[in-house]
Amino acid sequence: MKTTIGNLRAAMKQAMKAVNKGICAIEIKHNSVYVKASSMEGAVIIDVPTKGSVENCSASLSQKQILAIFNGVSDSTDCTFKKVDSGIVISFAGARIRLLHPYDGEADSLFGTVPLLKQKLFSTQGSKLSKLLDGPLNYAAKNDVRVFLMGVRFESDEGVLRLVGTDGIRLCTVKTDIAAHPSANFILPISTAEAIHTVFGESEFSVEMIGQGDKMRLLFSTDRTKWLVTLIGGTYPTWRKAMPGKNRYAQAVLDRDELVRAVNRVTAASDSAYAALVFSKDGVTVQSVDGEQREKFSVESTLVASEVTFPFNGKMLINAVSCVETGKVDIYIDDADVLKGKVVLHSDPLDTDKVMKDWIGFMMPVRVDVTK
Repeated sequence: MKTTIGNLRAAMKQAMKAVNKGICAIEIKHNSVYVKASSMEGAVIIDVPTKGSVENCSASLSQKQILAIFNGVSDSTDCTFKKVDSGIVISFAGARIRLLHPYDGEADSLFGTVPLLKQKLFSTQGSKLSKLLDGPLNYAAKNDVRVFLMGVRFESDEGVLRLVGTDGIRLCTVKTDIAAHPSANFILPISTAEAIHTVFGESEFSVEMIGQGDKMRLLFSTDRTKWLVTLIGGTYPTWRKAMPGKNRYAQAVLDRDELVRAVNRVTAASDSAYAALVFSKDGVTVQSVDGEQREKFSVESTLVASEVTFPFNGKMLINAVSCVETGKVDIYIDDADVLKGKVVLHSDPLDTDKVMKDWIGFMMPVRVDVTK
């Protein structure tokens, strides 16, 4: 039985990324080669394209072993499998590698608990969903005792899928064009959301719901990949109540990358995590809280007052702005009282080829004194 190094290596990479664990297994069963992996985050089984036949056999190997064994080997190189003792011999390009660590069968055990009755929630393309997830993923909490914030909220909104990510200070939401069943309401772990592009790439996949409530799991699948996902339990914040108001007390359109560089320069020069956006009639200034460092954007701005100052955490604003998909960012303050308001980010409304439907990101101010 044989396949290519490229097929095998890709399947192992996908499997380990899917379950966020550096170990996977190769199992040959009924003349098919499967790569399998499991962890607390779920389980995955990937059917590797092969030719020929061989006796049933299996072996586990670590990410470190995979890197060492297949390093420098071309994807197009053929590799063959042969049963040996309780393991597998893989031969390729003059190499003969014996893998003897047995597969524990854990992935199969987890799939064995999947009921026959499932509810399809939606289907989409891996790269498409990954792009839509970029903003919510970056706004989601990365380390928080509130575990439900360490994931992306998926919910059915007027028949289509909406994605939400928040860390309690920032929030990003995007309404997609992916048709979704009304039951599509869950919190997907960050590691799972980040793995979607690696596992599926340009392929179409379907998502089915298994179980209910805190026991609910998801099954992501294609013809060759079955991925069982453990979800985050708990109640997601009522995020709609935090959405910004429609008023724009200060507004401007800025170059996204230049704004990121300006915030980087000002915070680095001031050696402070905090800075401020100062909206005035002749532009927008990024300045340090002590007023010593500043960079001005001479752009047209809309103001209700003569000047509006919004203090922020530099790293958080950089991360938030970087997620905007267009080269320019529409940025505004939604309340006359800045400390009660939010800085709101939209994609450039004039760049209609790139704008995602209903994409919005915002963040709360920090309470620091700013020297004018």
